This record gives sequence, structure tokens and C-alpha cells, in this order.
Amino acid sequence: MKPIYFRTLLVSVLMILMVLAACGGDKYADARDIMAEHAQVMEAYITGLESAANAEQCAATIDAYTAGMEKLIPRLKTFQEKYPELAHENNGDPAPAEVEAETKRLEELSARMPAATMNMMKYMADPQVQAAMERMTQAMQKMGG
Repeated sequence: MKPIYFRTLLVSVLMILMVLAACGGDKYADARDIMAEHAQVMEAYITGLESAANAEQCAATIDAYTAGMEKLIPRLKTFQEKYPELAHENNGDPAPAEVEAETKRLEELSARMPAATMNMMKYMADPQVQAAMERMTQAMQKMGG
């Protein structure tokens, strides 16, 4: 193949790829990814709290959740700015079909949170748990700020 033809072919392929990328086809692909990651972190937290048999396990679960959320917070902030229509406070409008499964999973996990929190309450007087809760509170404040 002559060099000029190769360059023309290469430029054509690159242009086609750029057009496809710009047009996209899946508006919510990155939204689904961050929602799935958030659900994984949340599920590990809830499961850990549900099964915590002592204050040490409870504190470790809280710390693991905090670490996971600290990694996600920058992406969650971007997510909230980019997709305001996916905010839970969106007048009760249903989630777009493209993220329905992820939304449902997060809602199901949220429904488990009160029982998991009740198990954690048994250990709230423990200094390890209190310190872990303080670290989590500080991390969550970054989300709002």
C-alpha cells in the first residue's frame, strides 16, 4: 500500500471514530458506571453493618465505606452536575429507562439501611466506632462542599 493511501485511510478511520464518539449512542453509560460503583460501596457497607458482631467489625466497616466514598466523591459531584435529572429530589419523576436498573438497586439498598444502622447503634458508645463515624462525617462533608 502506498504511503499516501495509508495516510488517507488512517485519517478516514480516525474521523469516523471521532464522529461516532461525538455522537455517542449511550447518554448514560458513565452514569450507570458511577451508580454501579456507588451501589457496590453502599452494599458492602450495609452488609458489613448488618453482620457486625462487635465494635471493631463495625468500625472497620465504617472506615471501609469512608475510604470507598472518598474515592467516589469527586466523580459523584461531577455526576450530580452532569445529570441533574437523576437527582433523587427530582419531583418524584421516574428515572430514565437507561438507568432504571441502577436506580432500583440503589433504592433497594437504601431500604436496607435503617436495619443496618440499628445494628450499628449497639456499638455507638465504643470509641473506635465514634472515631470511625467522625472520619465518615468529615468525608461526607466534602460531598456537600
